[in-house]
Amino acid sequence: MDARFGGIDTMEQARQLVGSTLLVREEDRPELEEGEFYTCDLVGMRVILKETGDCVGTVVNVFGSGASYLLQVMLYPSVDVLEGAERSTQAETGLSGSLV
Repeated sequence: MDARFGGIDTMEQARQLVGSTLLVREEDRPELEEGEFYTCDLVGMRVILKETGDCVGTVVNVFGSGASYLLQVMLYPSVDVLEGAERSTQAETGLSGSLV
């Protein structure tokens, strides 16, 4: 892939960017193929249990490690999918539902 950035004209200038995080405006992102998505677009999506079709919460954050992604989900207060598991409390999270 060949990308050019304004003000970066030499290899030495480009080397200074190695390891940097580059941000792209949403309107400048490349278009995706059918069925593809950007992981950041998962935030705000509803989480539905495959087995029952029940909507159990909303994705509130996505953590990427390079090899995989971890979704943080705020469960709806009426949902109990964590029987016996330790939960974050409202005071700890500032949110109304459990975070998993």
